[in-house]
Amino acid sequence: MIFLCACNNEPSLPEPTTQAPPKRSDVLYLNDTSENYLACLKRYYAVVSALTGKVRTLEEEHNKSVKAESSDKFFLEENYIQTFFDPFLFTHLELTEKFVKGMNNTKAQEEFAQYSNGMKIDYYSNNANGNVLKFVSEGTVNTIETEYKRSNDSLRYTFKTETNGTEETIEMLEFISLGKNTYAIQSTKARCYIEFDKEGAITSFECVELKDGVFKAIDSIYITTSTVDENWIDTEESEIYTKIHTYENGRLVHRECTSGPWKTISITSADYDSAFIEKS
Repeated sequence: MIFLCACNNEPSLPEPTTQAPPKRSDVLYLNDTSENYLACLKRYYAVVSALTGKVRTLEEEHNKSVKAESSDKFFLEENYIQTFFDPFLFTHLELTEKFVKGMNNTKAQEEFAQYSNGMKIDYYSNNANGNVLKFVSEGTVNTIETEYKRSNDSLRYTFKTETNGTEETIEMLEFISLGKNTYAIQSTKARCYIEFDKEGAITSFECVELKDGVFKAIDSIYITTSTVDENWIDTEESEIYTKIHTYENGRLVHRECTSGPWKTISITSADYDSAFIEKS
């Protein structure tokens, strides 16, 4: 009996633990589901982070392979990528992160003083979804405006300058949720249509950058999304673009004519899968 009691007191084995998968640079991580401009802006940043993480990593790893197989003049190789992928660059978008609840014209005088260059500051909002910030001086008005629509979780940001009565849109961003983990992005010079699976992995995207001209107000996808689907971007109209990036079936196709004739480079994502795992 003493022997049996001793056996029953053996320490129990630890419960098996499930280790969380490593974080990846090409996966969409969404944490804030709030329905307002600032939360939607975070979702935009997350989508663009996954997009750029996918493209930049693949292009950087591809270039490393070219360097390893070439001489010191690897940069002259036809399949060496020399362009930098960052289609959505803005100089004033970060200011809109300060359009928080409770911001008003009085608080704005101090919050935005360092960005005003001595210009008069005017700020007003509509429940943190429609915000306008103006820097005003004689003959010049710089306006930053944001809008948000809860119906389709979309935002619009514009930065405009008005000089002696002539207005020009310098920056514009429209970010639209199309449902089923699908998003559309448009700026003055670029467009992207991107789809994710339920785990946040990119299944496909098309991203283009204009060669000349800009997307204008008439091209707005914030006002109506009726024309935004998988055919929204016609990548065959290569004469109007300077860069075309597409991703489908695990393969990135890089096309560009920034320094001469069009060149096309195809990269298989699986060949560099470990490069997407972020170091803790």
